[in-house]
Amino acid sequence: DAFYDVAADGGGGFVTAGVNRDDKGKGVGVLVGFDAKHAKVWDAPLAIGSFDTALWSLTHGLDGGWVAGGGADVGQGGGTPPNYKGWVVWLSAGKAGTAPLMAGNVVLDPTTPQDPDFKGTKIAMVMDVHVRADGSALAAGTVGARSGAKGLTDAAVWVVGADRKLLKTYVWGGPQNDSFEAVAWWQGQLRGFGSQGVSTTAPKWYDVRDTPTKTDCDDGNACTVDACNAKDGCTHTAVANGTACGTGLACNAGQCAAK
Repeated sequence: DAFYDVAADGGGGFVTAGVNRDDKGKGVGVLVGFDAKHAKVWDAPLAIGSFDTALWSLTHGLDGGWVAGGGADVGQGGGTPPNYKGWVVWLSAGKAGTAPLMAGNVVLDPTTPQDPDFKGTKIAMVMDVHVRADGSALAAGTVGARSGAKGLTDAAVWVVGADRKLLKTYVWGGPQNDSFEAVAWWQGQLRGFGSQGVSTTAPKWYDVRDTPTKTDCDDGNACTVDACNAKDGCTHTAVANGTACGTGLACNAGQCAAK
């Protein structure tokens, strides 16, 4: 059993994210809420079906709820370590003193970007989640294979829209194991922070920036029209209010929100 991330709840208490394992080692992702006196108030077990699941990251959602990230062994052949798919889950705010309820989730498929034909055990793990002002989420972690595949694991950022659909995947990597442990959106840039496995005993920390260019000004926001020009670079103009941006969602002042 372990906790991997913590966030304040706005009322003097805090919420932790982690994994709870049984006596056979099978894990269930878990969020645990504590009050200002550090007493446990609630716990919320979370898993993809009956598969081994863990949560490694936690952040605030825009609606007062939570967004967590992790991974789960979804039975793609087993192995050691097991095949994992990445997982991002949204939770409602819930009533005071009660556990939040799952409001939606996205499962991220494992791939081997540098070795597309690899058939062995693959993993995708979400180590950090950042929610942007438009309701979309950046999930950072690692994707690839621990052994056997060219390039092994690569650092990855998955961009998930406000409608909880995968929009884009960014991957960076070399010949060794690479990963992102943190992600942020700062001044229009995607900032990933992680380790580049130049060797297994001396990883180097690095910062990758992705700035929109003339050939790719997509900001991941369904409520803006993206364009570029020589004078201003990328521009993002809000679409008309009421434009649909997902099931039950509509644009308002350039942001996707519930109707």
